[in-house]
Amino acid sequence: MKKGVVIAVALLLALLAAAGITIATKQKEDSPPVRIIEGTMDNNTNTSIIAAADNEIIKTQNAQIEEQRAKIEELERRMAQRDFDYSALKAEKDKLERRSRDLEEQNSWLRSRNNSLSNSENKLKDDIASLNAELARISKEREADEAAYEEALANDEFRIYLQPKVDTETGKIVGAESLARWFCNGIVLYPTEFVPI
Repeated sequence: MKKGVVIAVALLLALLAAAGITIATKQKEDSPPVRIIEGTMDNNTNTSIIAAADNEIIKTQNAQIEEQRAKIEELERRMAQRDFDYSALKAEKDKLERRSRDLEEQNSWLRSRNNSLSNSENKLKDDIASLNAELARISKEREADEAAYEEALANDEFRIYLQPKVDTETGKIVGAESLARWFCNGIVLYPTEFVPI
């Protein structure tokens, strides 16, 4: 079984390396190695690669948990038969139980991360669909506005007004501000309603 696990892990590492993802191993004293996946993914990289890697790690760790449980059962059997150095066996049992808990916590974290990745991917797809619908709506509105704009120019519906600028000291007109208005079907449209065209 260990040979199959080694081959599976080697294959996953190659897939991750191809995707530009690195795996660093960190280990505390008397604790199992913790694999941390780091890296960046381009737009073409699917989160399923990470999920597959996590699932393989979970499988490997589940096998390790089962091995730890078998060792604990053997220790408990020996303790029941009084065939042991109690303190050494107790310390070994405690160590194995800690290791099993650590592996179960890592598996829980990996499953949680896989769920988060899946949820993020689904939300991103929903956001993209919403954005595409909004862009399509805006594009249609713009096309309709541009057609109306062309028709308004042809029908001479735009009016230009000059608002004088007066010098407050002399009272003389020193310039003017040009104001545009669109008279559309009896409604006056201000520039804020048609300038974006």
